[in-house]
Amino acid sequence: MDLTGFLTARLDEDEADAREVDAFGGVPARVLREVDAKRKILAEHKISSEPETVHILHHDKKSNTGWEETKETGRLTYWCQACDHDRDYGHIGGPEEGCLTLRLLAAVWSDHPDYDPAWKA
Repeated sequence: MDLTGFLTARLDEDEADAREVDAFGGVPARVLREVDAKRKILAEHKISSEPETVHILHHDKKSNTGWEETKETGRLTYWCQACDHDRDYGHIGGPEEGCLTLRLLAAVWSDHPDYDPAWKA
């Protein structure tokens, strides 16, 4: 399970628990507002990717300068759309890793059996 899936499942559980309490006369309004706010944070922190472009100079006797530049596509680079305004701060290792904001949200459920210790912020 990736971090986004983990967070979505925990928020679904929290919302269901709050609605169940409400059915018995409880007042879960704050809990429901909290779930709604966390869902909005989760929606803002989408992970994007694009191939990393590598520029390579090749010696080419046929060209005027003796060199020819080519571009090759390498591995994918990942970043969080909300955290990374210049693609340096929000760079992450992969889509399953998540940004710091999502890892901090997940820390609430660090005692859950599906929590991955690699998400620790």
